[in-house]
This record gives sequence, C-alpha cells and structure tokens, in this order.
Amino acid sequence: VAGAYNGLGVGFRRVSTNPATPAWVQDQQPDDFHAPLPTALLAAAFRHRNRVHAFTVPAGQWLLHRYGNPEAIALYFCLGAPAMEVKSGEVIFAGTFELTHGPLAPNLSLEPARQFLAGRPDLAEKVRAAVWTNGHRFACDTQFSYAFEIPGTPFEPGYDLASQRPSMRVRASSPQG
Repeated sequence: VAGAYNGLGVGFRRVSTNPATPAWVQDQQPDDFHAPLPTALLAAAFRHRNRVHAFTVPAGQWLLHRYGNPEAIALYFCLGAPAMEVKSGEVIFAGTFELTHGPLAPNLSLEPARQFLAGRPDLAEKVRAAVWTNGHRFACDTQFSYAFEIPGTPFEPGYDLASQRPSMRVRASSPQG
C-alpha cells in the first residue's frame, strides 16, 4: 500500500469463511490492518512524501474496509467494499491511495512497490497488482457507512447497491375521483 500523506489511512479486513465468526477466531491469524498516511506537515518534517507500507498477511480475501482513523472517525464501506484475493506466498500491491483529490481509486502502477522492494529482487520480481472486485458487503456496526466502488472494476454477483441499484422509475399517475 502506498499513498500521499493526508493524516488518515486505509484499513483492510480479511473475510471469514463463516459469516458468524471472525476470520481471526477461526484460524488465530490477523484479520485487520491499517495503513496510516500521516499529515503533510509530518511528511515535510521527515522529508518523505509517498510512503509504502508492507504487511505480511494470511491468505484470503481482503476487503478495503475503511478510510479514516480507526481510533477516531472512519468511514466504513459496509454497504459495498472492494476486495482482493491474496494467496499464500504472493506479493500483492494493493495500490497507491491518493484520497485528497482526483478519483477515489487505487493507482495500481507497480513502480512504488518495485522501488520499495529494490533491495529484495526475489520479491520485486514476484509483485503483482491487486485484482479488485466491487460490491462485498459486511455488517454495518458504525454510524459512518458507505459503499466504495473502484471505477471500471467488476462487481460481486448479486450486488445491487450504489451504482448497481436499479433506477427508480417515476410512474405517471392520474388523479382519482
């Protein structure tokens, strides 16, 4: 994960194979991580502009779960979240998240990941961009809920919210007397 500093960050959650039980309960492996993107003031003080965060995660389907600060205010994508599959041993680049302007979508250019992995050519040659799918739902247990969609990305079968919501048609009616 890479991105410009804006004081917030993106969070990811691993999908459980049993909706009634969190993934970490089933296999005792982590199922949540947050990639913080500190403020521009801190970035200038430390002379960093874009930073890459690398995480070792268990295999599974990972949702782009939230945007914000999970310790304060965050926007949770429970009404429809993008997800990527991570298999054991893979090196996946989730993208560069520039969430202060422009399209709210990850840039999947591998250059930041390859620069970050320059000292590890064995990993740099394995890195590949995440393959995202939109429309994954989970329980909304927060007051800030949203559907986040990556433009041009396919949807999970059966998803019918946000941009996939059938349009409401206004029916002409006549007064009845």
